[in-house]
Amino acid sequence: MPHQVALTLVAHVRSGQVASLKELLESMGDGVANGSVVDFAALDGVHFARFVALEEATDLRNQPLPASLLYMADLDVSREHHLGQLVDVAGEGLDRIFGHCEGYPESPGREQRLDYLRRHRVREQAFYVNTVGRTRRQIRGEAELRDQLEDLLDGTDYHWRLGGNYVRLDPAERAGHVLRVRTA
Repeated sequence: MPHQVALTLVAHVRSGQVASLKELLESMGDGVANGSVVDFAALDGVHFARFVALEEATDLRNQPLPASLLYMADLDVSREHHLGQLVDVAGEGLDRIFGHCEGYPESPGREQRLDYLRRHRVREQAFYVNTVGRTRRQIRGEAELRDQLEDLLDGTDYHWRLGGNYVRLDPAERAGHVLRVRTA
């Protein structure tokens, strides 16, 4: 069974950079990433990933909290594998995003990016796991199979083998036959 883990990075946003960071993050998609800055689909083992910009705030003791950038990912690969691939696949996108943050190198190479991300990792107190034991590849494959089966059941040009003969069935008849087969 694949081991599922979470990765969380937190970096403080430089003063005056929150608005432009939020604008950049919004350009990446409204709830579904479009691959324009970071192509999450090109990364192995990512179940879910997101960047979040947090405004300055105060904690429960009335102490100030700086504006922060969070990167959170749910993975079925190791954190180190993910960080390495993230840097290799999306280095320029990371520069655009983390370039709004304190201490991010001016012209980073691979090792400087990795070092920065590693230094900003925080330990998760809790994280959500769905589809336990299934890799992203398996989940997508099962979804594709389901879509193909639905297309087959919804189509009118398919023939079904019933009792040794191929016959043409309309969608309602096919659905009824599939239900009978499943319950038999």
